[in-house]
Amino acid sequence: MNLFATTCISGLQDIVRKYLTDDLAQTSITAIYDGMIFYKTSASISDLRKLRYVNNTFLVLKIIHEKDMSSHELTRQIIDDHKIDDIPKDILKDVKNFRIVISKENVLTAIDNHNLIKIENYFSKILNLKINRANPDMEVWIITRSEGFTFVGIRVTKHASYEKTLHKGELHPQIVNIMCRLPDIQPTDAVYDPFAGYGAIPLECAKYFRTAKIFAGEKDKHIYLLLKDKLSKTKVVVGKWDGLNNSSLTNESIDKIITDPPWGQFREISEIDNFYFLMLKEFERLLKPDGSIVLLTSQKDLLKSQLEKTNRLILSNEYSILLSGKKSGIFIVKKITPAV
Repeated sequence: MNLFATTCISGLQDIVRKYLTDDLAQTSITAIYDGMIFYKTSASISDLRKLRYVNNTFLVLKIIHEKDMSSHELTRQIIDDHKIDDIPKDILKDVKNFRIVISKENVLTAIDNHNLIKIENYFSKILNLKINRANPDMEVWIITRSEGFTFVGIRVTKHASYEKTLHKGELHPQIVNIMCRLPDIQPTDAVYDPFAGYGAIPLECAKYFRTAKIFAGEKDKHIYLLLKDKLSKTKVVVGKWDGLNNSSLTNESIDKIITDPPWGQFREISEIDNFYFLMLKEFERLLKPDGSIVLLTSQKDLLKSQLEKTNRLILSNEYSILLSGKKSGIFIVKKITPAV
């Protein structure tokens, strides 16, 4: 089995570890760090590329357990005679060239050109590929972690630049997929996103999860029209609804609410404490007994304080995460059945 390293959203590594062992055949975790998991697996490269809840995956070629190395020492450690294990053929399929990418403690960096050329020539010979620093078919990453080690790996995944493909404030697919997995959606469930925005959550549910019904609400007229068009070929019911007061949905008609409500991050919300109070009151009305909410926000203390004002909503679990450099949290809230 080959050794891989997968990066994920900081704070969600324990969740991702479980998903990896559930989804990939013959997989064993070898090490876990904040936002990164090392594991051995017999799964195919194709299967690894299908994982929607991870950021990037690397085939690990070498691990160097030394701190604070100079460029010269790092280069020497990389190009020594240490044997590189057999590389799966499907990684190199249709690959003609590559480049070296260097990251130190999650920041892209560089080394002097003399040592870079040495590393490039070494891997060019090993991989039988040409060097292309501008637009390569493949990347070899040299990643130094704050925990005091460096590993070298071939990047297996390649995502489009989200800055070019997503709207401002739109969630990345990795966080959306995890949010949709957390409530254990069942085929009989009715799922609702009351602050659907550009539709990342309802679209993920429609494409990758079995549900009975999916509802998406958006109050802003312009975004609503874009949302309606985006989801036109799915089974999602889209409404120009107010997430704080949706008269179109009846009491206790929803099994799962999955949403990313306004934080006050991209537009200012006056009286945001009242906003969250009304939001939770509406969620309490809509949810069936034993229904659940998965909610992403940076307003962590505010959410907890407003939950205490509800009658039947209780905090079941909380995951502190770092999202786009901002401290945030994913909250799982349950609606309890009243005592008889």
